[in-house]
Amino acid sequence: MEVEESLIIANIKERGKKFYENSFKIDQERIFPKENLELFASQGYFGAFIPKPYSLGLDYKVYVEVVKGISKAYASTAWIYVTHCAASYSLNACAPSRENGFARCKARGSNCFHERELIAARNGEIILFI
Repeated sequence: MEVEESLIIANIKERGKKFYENSFKIDQERIFPKENLELFASQGYFGAFIPKPYSLGLDYKVYVEVVKGISKAYASTAWIYVTHCAASYSLNACAPSRENGFARCKARGSNCFHERELIAARNGEIILFI
């Protein structure tokens, strides 16, 4: 495992502590784990499969370790993360060209295709593709 990959996994373990702390409030108040996702987005993890230099471009083995780390801390956040990564991977794979794909629209850890999503990402909103 490369140094960068080891640092990513160590970082996830550290983030996991915060996710675990947040889990009690989230479950008790039955709220969306926005704080967890914002923390994750701020470090670029939503671009797990978007190729470098545009995002993390994680190897699948590292991605599995990231998901395991999140799942141990708070499974609900992990579920949202996995769903997002699957959607962003599909969208990136189907982009007709780099100009139309994620490479052109990276903002604050989020990846998007359209101007309205880019504006939302710049405003700190969490973008879900449905």
